[in-house]
Amino acid sequence: MQHNNVLDEFDNPEKIYSTFKERLFALFIDGMIVASFTIPLERFNLTEWKSSVILLIYGIIGILYKPFFEWKYGATPGKMALKLVVVDTKFKNIDIKEALFRNIFGIMTKLFTIASTLYFFNLIQFSTVSTMKEYGKFSRNYISTSQIFAIYGVIIIVDMIFLLTDPKKRALHDRIGGTIVIKK
Repeated sequence: MQHNNVLDEFDNPEKIYSTFKERLFALFIDGMIVASFTIPLERFNLTEWKSSVILLIYGIIGILYKPFFEWKYGATPGKMALKLVVVDTKFKNIDIKEALFRNIFGIMTKLFTIASTLYFFNLIQFSTVSTMKEYGKFSRNYISTSQIFAIYGVIIIVDMIFLLTDPKKRALHDRIGGTIVIKK
């Protein structure tokens, strides 16, 4: 992949960093895009089909969506809509490793969800689950969702604190991936 220095396009680099609001709105757009095709699959799969293959398909889509777009195109569709670009600390296009590392929190969360759901699929009691409400009750018997949400919530808060206090608007996940989100 060609590594262009996108900073060359700017005469005042201090004004190029994306804002919290821009990144939040881009995340919302991306969430709507992914949810539009994964939520119907997930709902039917958890209540009707109970297929490991389908689970892996929508799980992999959820895992690879952001890293793929950020590596291949420099931005997810949500970021593209807001004219934002993910670059490395030298303002060059990111590689696949940087894309994966900057998305590590989402990847780990999705991997945990896939693993726990695969576990449920192998339990004989799971065959009686036929609604999302029943799935919620069932899953609470096997994992402490409140503890998982608490851990993920702390990570999100720490991530936001980094983003809101850093002069270059780098969140914790940006630091892990060695990336910056800038305006194009």
